[in-house]
Amino acid sequence: MKSISLIYCFYSSPLPFRIQLNIEGYKITGIEKSGQLFGNGPDDVDPVWNDDLILTKNDLRKMELPGTSISVVKLKTITN
Repeated sequence: MKSISLIYCFYSSPLPFRIQLNIEGYKITGIEKSGQLFGNGPDDVDPVWNDDLILTKNDLRKMELPGTSISVVKLKTITN
């Protein structure tokens, strides 16, 4: 069964952090869209939204979250 999954990553530390995105029971077949909201720390009242973030399936194996950020990834998935 094909589906679309929205993944939200909220990261509050000031230092960048790497994650590996894997969804148990699903195979990621593509990335439809992605974006990040990030600022200069938790007191930043004017964070920047990057709507032009381009990710590939390989990037999900070593996705870097900027410090103090929210990352959104819209995935195409199928059940295993």
